[in-house]
Amino acid sequence: MTRRAIDFPAMNWRPTLIAISAFVLVASGCSPSGGAPRWDWWNAGKQSSHEEMLAEEESPEAIHGAAAQAPARPAPPAPPPRDQPVDPPVEDAPVAAVAHKETPQRKKPSPGAIQPDVLLINNEPIRVIDILEPLNPRLEQLSRELPPRSYYQRAAQLVKGQIVEAVAQQLIWRRASEHVTDDLKPAIDKALDKVEKERINREFDGRETSYEKYIAKQGRTREEVRERLRRTVIIDSYLRERLLPLVPAPRRDELLSYYNANKKEYEQPERRELFLIDLPVAEFVETRNIFGPSREENDAAWSRAREVAASARDAVLRGESFEEVARQYSRGPKRDEGGAWGLITRPADPGEAPLQGRWEKPSRRLFQLGEGQVSEVIEDAESQSLFIVKCGRVEGGGVISFKDAQPDIIETLRQQRFVKLRADFLQAELEKSTIGSLDDFMIMVMDAIPSPGGRSAGIAAP
Repeated sequence: MTRRAIDFPAMNWRPTLIAISAFVLVASGCSPSGGAPRWDWWNAGKQSSHEEMLAEEESPEAIHGAAAQAPARPAPPAPPPRDQPVDPPVEDAPVAAVAHKETPQRKKPSPGAIQPDVLLINNEPIRVIDILEPLNPRLEQLSRELPPRSYYQRAAQLVKGQIVEAVAQQLIWRRASEHVTDDLKPAIDKALDKVEKERINREFDGRETSYEKYIAKQGRTREEVRERLRRTVIIDSYLRERLLPLVPAPRRDELLSYYNANKKEYEQPERRELFLIDLPVAEFVETRNIFGPSREENDAAWSRAREVAASARDAVLRGESFEEVARQYSRGPKRDEGGAWGLITRPADPGEAPLQGRWEKPSRRLFQLGEGQVSEVIEDAESQSLFIVKCGRVEGGGVISFKDAQPDIIETLRQQRFVKLRADFLQAELEKSTIGSLDDFMIMVMDAIPSPGGRSAGIAAP
C-alpha cells in the first residue's frame, strides 16, 4: 500500500544550546520555522470527517451557544465566495475548507463503533493527552480570544503540527535512544531543567505548584512531561549527527540570489533614543476640586509650567546632564529613569506618529533632531502639557550589506536544506512503518480541545 506523504517539520540543526529552543517550540505546538506544518493524508479539495466536525461547530446553533458563554465581540466578516482565497490564507486545504462550509453535517460513527483514543505507530501508542498537554494553555487562551470559526481553524493547525511531530519522534525514537551515552545524560538533564524552568516562568508566573496542578489536571506526571522533552532532545541530536554532514555549503551565487530576493529582511528601521522632560499642566494646579480648575486657575498653572520648563531648558543649556535635570524637573513617567524612554522606532508610514496619546507631538519632534540635540520647549494645548526632547543615539536607517548578511543567509539556506533532508528521512521511515488512522485520531484530539468561550472539554486521565 502506498502511503501519502507527510511534510514533517524539522528541528533546528544548530548546536545543542540552540536546539534547546527548537524543542521548546515543539513542546508549545509550533514548528521551528514558525508556521503550521502541511499535511497530505487528506485528498486536496475533499472534506474529511474532522472538517465536518469543525463545520458542525460552526453552525448557527453552536455559535449561539458559544456566544452565550463568551464575552460579546464584533461579528467576524462574512467569508469570501468559494472561488476566492480566505484572508489571511490558511495553509492546508482541510482547514481552509472549514471557512467555506455552508451546510454543516457531521459524519456519525456507526452504532457500536470504537473510536480510537490512541494512534499506533509500530504498535507504540500516541495518546490524545500527549498531543494536548503542551497545547492546552495556548488553546484555552485562543478559545477566549477568537470567534469560533477562527478558533477552530487555528486549533486544527496547532493540533496537526503536534501530531506530525509526535509521529516523527515515534518513528525514530528507538534508533535514536541507542545513541545516548552516559556522558550525554548530564547535559540532557541540565537542558531539561532549564526548559522546564522557562516554561514555569512563562506560563505559570514562576509558580511550581501551579505547574504541577496543571499537569495533574491533564492526567500527567511531571516525570512524564520531562520524558517527552527528553525524547525531543535526544532525537534532535541524533538527526543532526546523522544528517548535518550531508548538508552542502551554499555557493556564493546562491547567497547573492537569496539576498536579492529577500532584501526587505535586511532593512534596518531607524531607531532613536528618546529622553523627555514631561510637564503636564495639571500637575501645576494648586487647588483641586470635583469641578476641575477654573479658567484663572488653569492659566496660572500654564504660567507655572512654562517657568519650570524654561528653568529646566536653561539648566540643560548650561551643560547640566539632561538625565539629572529630568529627575529634578519632570513630572511625567520615566522621571526616576532620567526621562529615558529607550529606543523608539520610526514608523514605516510617514503620517504615523512614533508614540501615541500625550506623547505624539514630542515623539514626532524626536525624529527631527540630530544625535545629542535638545529641542525647544514644546507646548501642546491638546494634551495640556509641555515637553523638552533630547535625541540620544541613532541606530539603523539603512540596509545590511550583502557581505554582512552572508553569515545569516548561510545559516538560513543550510537550515532549509536540513529541513528537506529531515523530511525525506522521516518519510522513508514512514514507508517502513505500520501506522494507524491519522484522520480518526485527529477527530479524537479535536473532540477534546477546549470549547469556544474558554470552556475546557477536559481530558480523562489514563
